[in-house]
Amino acid sequence: MKLNIDGSFNHSTGSIAIGGVLRDSNSFWHWGFSAQGGLGNILEAKFLALKTGLQYAWEKKHWEVRITHILREANLLVDHLARSRSTGVGSVMYWDSPPQGALDILAANSSF
Repeated sequence: MKLNIDGSFNHSTGSIAIGGVLRDSNSFWHWGFSAQGGLGNILEAKFLALKTGLQYAWEKKHWEVRITHILREANLLVDHLARSRSTGVGSVMYWDSPPQGALDILAANSSF
């Protein structure tokens, strides 16, 4: 299983947002999440995304998760999820299937 996460930071407001997706070795979507994280910086956003993703993986009994660094160009799907929550309520949204707007990115990003 591959956990891809991302955090975003809005310089003008100081707000952070997070997103993540868990996919298998065939790039099949298992679940995803996004949330508005309040005020912070980019490092706080990245760590909050990692913490949220690992906690949800544990709850879903995905005991073995691989985490590696990839460039933004290869992480467009998760970047989209994080940026889609740059404003709004702070609760975490979870999806068992890709949310609207993410399907095209998922298809183009399937090899990562």
